Order: sequence, then C-alpha cells, then structure tokens
Amino acid sequence: MRIQALKLFNFRRIQELELTFDQDFVVLVGPNASGKTTVLEAIYYSSVLQAFPPGKTWELIRFGENFFRLGVTAEDQKLEFYYGKKGDKRYERSQTVNGVRKKANEAFGNFPVATFLPQDLNLLQLSPGLRREYLDEILLQTDTAYESVMSEYAKVLIQRNELLNRIGAGQAKEVELDFWDGRLAALGNQIVTARKNLCDFLQKALPNTYSELVGEKLDCRFHYITELDEPNEEGMLKRLFAARKGDIASGRTSVGPHRDDWKVRDESQQDLSHFLSRGEQRSLISALKVLETDYLEEALGKPPVILLDELLAELDGNRRRSIVSKLPKGTQKFLTTTELAEVPQDILTEAQILEFTR
Repeated sequence: MRIQALKLFNFRRIQELELTFDQDFVVLVGPNASGKTTVLEAIYYSSVLQAFPPGKTWELIRFGENFFRLGVTAEDQKLEFYYGKKGDKRYERSQTVNGVRKKANEAFGNFPVATFLPQDLNLLQLSPGLRREYLDEILLQTDTAYESVMSEYAKVLIQRNELLNRIGAGQAKEVELDFWDGRLAALGNQIVTARKNLCDFLQKALPNTYSELVGEKLDCRFHYITELDEPNEEGMLKRLFAARKGDIASGRTSVGPHRDDWKVRDESQQDLSHFLSRGEQRSLISALKVLETDYLEEALGKPPVILLDELLAELDGNRRRSIVSKLPKGTQKFLTTTELAEVPQDILTEAQILEFTR
C-alpha cells in the first residue's frame, strides 16, 4: 500500500501543508515540534479516525480554528476527512472515499496502518486500558463491525451503571438488570472473541519473532486475561449475575471486556514485565509490532503503511537494524527523526528525505 499525496488544513499546529511521496521509504527529519509527527498523525487519522495515542479528536484542530480537513491520495483512492464544531459543544465529522460519503466504520482500513511509537516501547508497564487499546486499534482496521460493537457496548455499559446507581438509591429494582445484562453479554462476547483470536495469532509467532529480532531465545507467552471462567456469552451472563450485589454497592460494572488485560508471561506464569531488562522489554514490544504488520496483511490481503515516530532514537544500533530488516518489503514506511545519523545508511540511499523546520 502506498500514499502518493497528503494535504493538511488546520491540523494540529499546521495551517496548511501539501506533500507528495515518490518512494517506499520516506524520512521526515527536523527538530522537535517542527511538524514531523503531525504528518504521521494525519496519515493515522485517515486510516482509523483517531489521534495517536488515542485522545480527544477536537484536540487535533489547530488552536483558534473550528475545524480541520485532510486529504489523502492512496493508489486508486482519494480520501477526504472533515472534523469541526457544530454549535457550542457538539462536533461533527465526515469522510468520503472517491467522492462518496461513508460512515465511520466503512472508512476504517481503507489503507491499513501500523504504528511504532516511543510510548509503545513501555506498553508492558502501562495501564490495562492502554493495553486494551493496543488490541482494539488493530481490530478496528480488520473488522468492519468492531467499531459498531464497541460503540454499542460503551452505551449499554453506561446505561447499566446508571441503573446500578438507581437500584442502590432505591429508585429501581434489581430485576431490571436482566435486559441490560443480556445486551452487555452479547456485545461483550463479540469483543472478547475478536480480541482472543488476535491474541492467539500473536502468541503462536511471538517466541520465534523475538528470537529472529534479537538472536536469542526467550520463554514468552502472550496471555489474554479475563475474569470470565467461561469466555462466552453464557459465561459472562453468569459472572454479571454473580457480581450484582457488589456492582450495586459500587455503582459500576465489574465484569466485561472493559476490565480485561493482557500480559506476556513465561512457562511458570510469571509476568515478564517484572523480570526483563528495559532493552529486553523493548525488543519484546518490537516483536509484537512486527507481528501487528503481519496480522494486518494476513487479515486484509494488503500490507499496512508503517509509521515509525522517533523509534530509532529509542533503540541501540543492533535493534534498529533488526527491526528495519523485519519490516514488510512491499509497503511504504514513514520515519521521523531529529538526526539523519540515526538512520541506517542503506535506507538513506533509497529514501525520500523531507526536511522540516520550526
């Protein structure tokens, strides 16, 4: 997959910018806060309609403006995106593909992307919520129904929590939870099933991929962690029913995919984040990111555009070369850096180099 052109208007700090790309490897070089990462974020938004890391979309609008626009030409597709204010507090967005307006879930994955961000290298140490987001960002691109299921699950979760609070205040009856438990279990089962399928893919290839990257073996197993004894719709219904008293007391739903997590463990079930060195953890996450590109290509039938934001500055020379050598050959890569000296010379000789200034 290749992007030929990109247009930004009122996006982050950039008022207006047009870029064209003519190589498979594009290096964006310049000082911090010069707009390099903003270009990568515009590409990312054009694929999954989110900022990275995930945040509030309105924060992407240039300060003092009311909207932003993006335009992307990617092979035979012309994509356009708009996000702006509608009234005092509301925002609206639209997206078109080749001039045809699309719903959000229809626009996901028009060109898949895989991101290598500096914060990803600390993923094993970050919160469960950020680890769930890592899985969900991949699945949003490969399953057109996933966004709708996630959105509906969030709405049902809010409704159930509101009902829990009313029951706790004596304003509603516990039997009213039956309907919402059924809806939550049905939607939650779809989310857990999709996540577990992705985790199974990661688990099968993780040890070998790590070994190929580092040249050393590591006993590592990817585990999806859920409180469900039976990870299915019936099992979630049972756990929701069993947890009702505690949920009513706290006013929050304690069971479901919004509480799940994943860990990388060894054969004895020890969490490797407590035992691996910082360099080993970064190599492990790098292996997962390489597998992410493999998963996207297998699921969609086309390799993703790869976005590498200041990644090489976070790694030593050997890990830089290993990661770059394992990236898919038939796709486009965008790399930001403050120093060209950080980029392997064999890449620079063939790359398109775009210089940014403050």
